[in-house]
Amino acid sequence: MLSLIAFSDAEAIDGKPLLSVVDREVLLRLTITACKMLAKVAEDHIDIANAVEAQ
Repeated sequence: MLSLIAFSDAEAIDGKPLLSVVDREVLLRLTITACKMLAKVAEDHIDIANAVEAQ
């Protein structure tokens, strides 16, 4: 998702990015949320693996 923002800047037409400011903010918030969710899932998997190993 961050690559879309970078691509928008790199491929600007007449100095204007392909994505609007609103689109950029939405993509950024979506990226942050996805990263937080992935981190939580990874943490849960580590906790389960540690619990199984401890038995």
